[in-house]
Amino acid sequence: MKKGFTLVELLGVIVILSIIIVFTFPAIINTIKEKNEDADNYKLKMIENAARLYMKDNGLSGNQCISIDTLRSTKYLNDIDVDENYVSVTYVNSEASYNLVSSCS
Repeated sequence: MKKGFTLVELLGVIVILSIIIVFTFPAIINTIKEKNEDADNYKLKMIENAARLYMKDNGLSGNQCISIDTLRSTKYLNDIDVDENYVSVTYVNSEASYNLVSSCS
């Protein structure tokens, strides 16, 4: 009696595994993208809250441009990796809008 697998059996296993990978790979990629978007949204919410608290504690109101470094140095924000340098706070109809910007004008 021979022990081992035939070439047809090995090819069958490879085909089955390939089919499984083809159907699961897009789902895995979409899950990774969603989690990255969730992490980005969480970062933005933390920066928004830090800017809101900073403005409240320092008696600031109206349109403002707050440096990310200022929020870090005053302990309103921990080390969060962001590409932009400032938080722009703009009020429209008494509602604040928080946006990350590279520079303030």
